[in-house]
Amino acid sequence: MGRGALPGLGLLLVACAGYEQGAQESVVRDSAGVSVVEYPQGIPTGPSWSLAAEPTVVIGEADGPEETLFSRVVAAVSGPDGALVIADGQSREIRWFDENGEHLRTVGGSGDGPGEFRHLSWVGRLNGDTIGAWDRSARRLSFFSSAGDLVASQEVGPIEATFDSPPGTFITMTPQVRGIFGDGSMLAELIIVYPNVAPGVRRDSVPLMLFDRGTEEWDRIGTILPAELFIDSESAVALPLPFGLRTQLAVADEWAVIGWGDEAGLTVIDRGGSARAVIRPNLERIRLGQDEIDADRRARIEVIAEPDRDAYRRALQAVAYPNVRPAHGRIVAGRNEFWVEAPSGSGAPESSSWLVFSDSGQYLGSLEAPGGLQITDVGDDHVVGVLTDELGVPRVVRFELRRGVF
Repeated sequence: MGRGALPGLGLLLVACAGYEQGAQESVVRDSAGVSVVEYPQGIPTGPSWSLAAEPTVVIGEADGPEETLFSRVVAAVSGPDGALVIADGQSREIRWFDENGEHLRTVGGSGDGPGEFRHLSWVGRLNGDTIGAWDRSARRLSFFSSAGDLVASQEVGPIEATFDSPPGTFITMTPQVRGIFGDGSMLAELIIVYPNVAPGVRRDSVPLMLFDRGTEEWDRIGTILPAELFIDSESAVALPLPFGLRTQLAVADEWAVIGWGDEAGLTVIDRGGSARAVIRPNLERIRLGQDEIDADRRARIEVIAEPDRDAYRRALQAVAYPNVRPAHGRIVAGRNEFWVEAPSGSGAPESSSWLVFSDSGQYLGSLEAPGGLQITDVGDDHVVGVLTDELGVPRVVRFELRRGVF
């Protein structure tokens, strides 16, 4: 699965009615059964989608009942009946709330027993109303009903393979789960480490793996680019590059979308890793100012423990910051669509912009969300996300959604 342009076999101009002619056109090419959807003039303006001015549900407090206290929200998703399911990584608990935000049930907790977790790293909604959860340390999948009952669990065996990697590096067999399909099969990338490489910025491809629940085996279905890293000149530790490219991945029931973070655009793949659509939205990459870079350096150094601060400062000073931001931020998958966070300028904006595409790559609309809202789930008529206040208290919120029409 590559990122390069696919050879076009045919061209088709697709226009969305209701817009000024020329501004709305996308170019769709068919290449060996793969739709390549291009927006040469960039994304058109409209149709506008909107969220309600205030959330209909807010769950989370600085000081209150234990079930409303969150330390690290791993997931927040809604069920078909309007219930909310929230997973907290610190307590290793999954909590159910009704459509009004009233607590119903808590499951999980720290441990090795059925339905317990050592490291609760992924929780999400699968086919129907099943909730799936992945324990990275125990390598175990757990499945819960809409009421929170444990209905099944599955131990996941290790990856038994070796993969070529660039000189001075090696690829570990530890899967980093990026999402779970509707049938419970997991999509994961492997981790590359850099014990003996020169200092600098690296972004080397790694295997993209699928754990098939039916065969209980891991299969390599492609490759993926992880986040850009910079290599510390003294310790050879790989750290995320500030403002660096970061591959975003969102998984739906039967497909997944990968955003490479650069001008390569977005790729929709099926469960076997084959490309279904390639989208080139021609997003602008916003320039980084020196004042932003200086502020970022100061903020990163301030959170480092005092004994390590000088060494980290020297390493960070040697980092060549990029000139521009990534082309997009996070991606969230809905039922037949996905949402892409558009790039923003400096500071903490009062709102964030999102672009919505169908799973075939057609642009559906745009939306302004409250600044700081980390969207975690989208439905037909609502959005779920996490808002963190100035004291660091996370709150899960649900906003009603109004969809625009062409």
